Amino acid sequence: MSAEYTCGSVRFIGDKLGSSESKNRRISPRWTEVNVYKTEGGTYVGHIIGRSTLQGEVDIHTVHVASHAKELVMKMKLKNRIPQPSFEALDQASGADPSIDEALSDAEGPTFIK
Repeated sequence: MSAEYTCGSVRFIGDKLGSSESKNRRISPRWTEVNVYKTEGGTYVGHIIGRSTLQGEVDIHTVHVASHAKELVMKMKLKNRIPQPSFEALDQASGADPSIDEALSDAEGPTFIK
């Protein structure tokens, strides 16, 4: 079911396909949240949020907008690998969108880093 989303400065109507967060949230004041969306127009959006509960630190939003799934996977790579929270969100999204599943299968090199 489509909804309206705001990711950083990007607003759109679409569906959330997948989400994940880093495992250290319970033991660290810093963690990462990742959400993957597909807009009503077919554009993919990857939203990565660096969260912090430390005084003086603010959340950092990174938004990747892509016209196709393979482009989104490439944009979400870091040092030619997909960080684990991003991989988990994309993997979850691949169950709802075969194009993401194909893009993950075609990803070159090691798929993710822990």
